[in-house]
Amino acid sequence: MTPPADPRPPFDPEIDAALLDERDDVVTALEPDEVDELRRRSAPHDDLDVTRGGTYAMTWHLVPGPPGAPAVRVALWRPVGAAGALPLLVHLHGGGLVAGAVLDDAPAFLDLAAAAGAVLASVDYRLAPEAPYPAAVEDVYAALCWLTATAADHGIDPDRTVIAGVSAGGGLAAAAALLARDRGGPALAGQMLVCPML
Repeated sequence: MTPPADPRPPFDPEIDAALLDERDDVVTALEPDEVDELRRRSAPHDDLDVTRGGTYAMTWHLVPGPPGAPAVRVALWRPVGAAGALPLLVHLHGGGLVAGAVLDDAPAFLDLAAAAGAVLASVDYRLAPEAPYPAAVEDVYAALCWLTATAADHGIDPDRTVIAGVSAGGGLAAAAALLARDRGGPALAGQMLVCPML
C-alpha cells in the first residue's frame, strides 16, 4: 500500500479561509525578506504587565552561553514576599524560530506561575536565520543549566523545574528536555508544550 502524498489531515477550505479572513496575525508562509516585518509585530509590554501589578519582582540576568557563543539573557520573576525554595517554570517564546521576544506571553505565563506559586524564567534565545540550528536550543539548554545550578541564589527548588513553550518555544522546550536527558541533566519535573512546532 502506498502512503498518501501528504499524511496531514485535510482542512476544510471554507473554514480555513473564514478563519484567515478574521485574523491578520496568522503566518501561513514566510519569505526571507518578510522576517523583519514579522519581528516588528512583537509589541513590548509595560512594567505593570510583566510584574502582575507589582506582585512579582522582575530581574534580568546574562548567563554563560554555549561554548564559543555569547551570553544568554534571561528574565526572572519571583513572587514578592515569597519565602523558601519555589518551583520554576521556564518559558520559551514562540515566533517560528525567526521572531518573537523574551517578554512575549509573559503576562499569561506569570498567571500560570502565580497559580502554581512558582518562579518564572524566560529565555532570550538567538533567532534564525542569523543564528541557525542548534543555536536556539543550545541557548535554552545553557540557560536551563544556569537556572538549576544557581537555584539556591534565586530561591528556586531545582527538583521542581518545568520547561514550557508556545509554538516554536514548545518545540525548543521538547528539544531542550531531550538534551537534558541525553546529557545527564538537569532533571525536569515536566514539560508544558503549547501548540509546539515539532
